[in-house]
Amino acid sequence: MKNLTIGLNARKEVAMRPKNIEPKDRIILPLDMSNVRSAFILAEKLKNHVGIFKIGLEFIYSTIGFMMTNPTGAAAYFSEVSRLIEIVGPRRIFLDGKFDDIPNTIAEASRAVATMKPMFFNVHASAGIESIRAAVKNRGESMVLGVTVLTSIEPDECISIFGSYPGSKVLDFVGMLEKAQAHGVICSPKEVALIRENSCYDQMTLVTPGTRPTWASTNDQKRVMTPREAIKAGADYIVCGRPITNYADPVEGAKLVAGEMEEAS
Repeated sequence: MKNLTIGLNARKEVAMRPKNIEPKDRIILPLDMSNVRSAFILAEKLKNHVGIFKIGLEFIYSTIGFMMTNPTGAAAYFSEVSRLIEIVGPRRIFLDGKFDDIPNTIAEASRAVATMKPMFFNVHASAGIESIRAAVKNRGESMVLGVTVLTSIEPDECISIFGSYPGSKVLDFVGMLEKAQAHGVICSPKEVALIRENSCYDQMTLVTPGTRPTWASTNDQKRVMTPREAIKAGADYIVCGRPITNYADPVEGAKLVAGEMEEAS
């Protein structure tokens, strides 16, 4: 569906929450690393054990930085990136660029991303409704997710930034995202149940970072739940990186996380 001006009903068809998918396919694995070879090896190892691969700021800017500072090696590096995309496939990529700018800039950036045809890309809800609309209008075949309150932000800090507690602010942002016809929301698992209480948001896809199995460290995440708790609360996808990649065998780590989610369903 390439034309975003065809109406709300068509948008809801695209944004329909995933149904009857395997627990492993609900796992979004971050490829948050600066070495494309390491990313390729990890993707090759886990391509049959997770559903989506997230390409974030570290990877994006490391790639740009290498190509700018090593022009003689740029062609070989680009070839490695191409191999990575080939292994994963565009429709299994979440491009985590976290756009946060004026509407025109976000429109142009979204148009550029649309040529890559990732499954998801995202924009900060705090950029405002017109910027969100600009992303949606220029998304191509991708789905737009809105970043609400980062999972690293604790309640007191949220008040200092946004003037309210995370739960309240996330609901404000979700209302804005729905009005702008975004396809989904990125929030901590702590806010998933609050969103699911409102039937107006039934068809919005909920993606939650901040999921940590009981056997894993929380690292820099603050508002966390286990994968089982997040899925039970109503999350559609979980972003789970270090608990899997730091496990002795990442494949076994991914299977453990999928097993927890299967218990919830």
